[in-house]
Amino acid sequence: MNFILFICDALRYDRVTEKYMPGLTELSKQGTIFKFCLIGGGNTLQSMPYILCSKKIYDEEENLAKILKSEGYSTAMIHSNLLLNKFKSGFDLEIDLYLKTFAGGQKKAIRQSLKKTGIWQKSRGVRKLIRKAIGKEERDIPYRRAENILEEARSFIDSEKESSFILIQLMDPHIPYLPLNYKPFTNWKRVDELNKKILDSIQGKTNITENESKEIECLYDEEVRYMDVHLTKFLKEQMNNSVIVITSDHGDEFGEYGFYSHCPGKHGLIPQLIHVPLIFLGDNIKSQVIESYASSLDIAPTILGLAGIDRKLGYGRNLKELICE
Repeated sequence: MNFILFICDALRYDRVTEKYMPGLTELSKQGTIFKFCLIGGGNTLQSMPYILCSKKIYDEEENLAKILKSEGYSTAMIHSNLLLNKFKSGFDLEIDLYLKTFAGGQKKAIRQSLKKTGIWQKSRGVRKLIRKAIGKEERDIPYRRAENILEEARSFIDSEKESSFILIQLMDPHIPYLPLNYKPFTNWKRVDELNKKILDSIQGKTNITENESKEIECLYDEEVRYMDVHLTKFLKEQMNNSVIVITSDHGDEFGEYGFYSHCPGKHGLIPQLIHVPLIFLGDNIKSQVIESYASSLDIAPTILGLAGIDRKLGYGRNLKELICE
């Protein structure tokens, strides 16, 4: 049996609805949905130990991937987030599509070198013409889109004959918000301005107006809709052969308490950051909505339970009896 754990970075619970994620919303009816799952931290570094180790501090020797590997599972982590490199213990294979795409930072280094010489600025017009000719906007995307990540995941799954555990992180809802489908309601210059304004707001350099906040949410929502299309397609392909867990490492803020992105500020961890989706799909998983509270601490123990591994991990609960037929 394969286990696939999806971490949809910065996905708020209130976006897993028919309006924003119709595909996942419909598919999730075939499995168990936890309406009130709480994550342990407000950013990736804080929250991943809760998900992988069922405790606050990451343990390189006692974590979900390490245990599954010791039980004969092949393990792989597929992502484009440099922060996840800190959590690769126990994974046979780490496919970091950021490094794979940008050649370990070589592209960035070349760009910086060209900027120092002035060539980068002088070539701006030429670069815009080239991008226009090939149908691309001028943009810097510090991650790979869901479509690319999931294609890599398909290749890995197709190559595996034995039981496997795959962690897949999708970065589309994370800042910067750079949706492919922005033209119906804005232009690239405005997209760029709004993302810069978010960063300035985080640093306390500016305030975001109510109208700007609505624009920013539109960009985020388009990223979520795009992710839903490709995630849904992938889930339909894999549901018969795998147990799939879908969650997020944290939510995101759109002016609640005056903050944006996932910087808690003086108010600390607020509901918009710690309330995340949690969905289980697969054979023998009940079709139900559970109203009682769950925690990201419960994810790793439950996957071990579903794998038939009788081993205590961290402080979370094994939810197998609750979610299985």
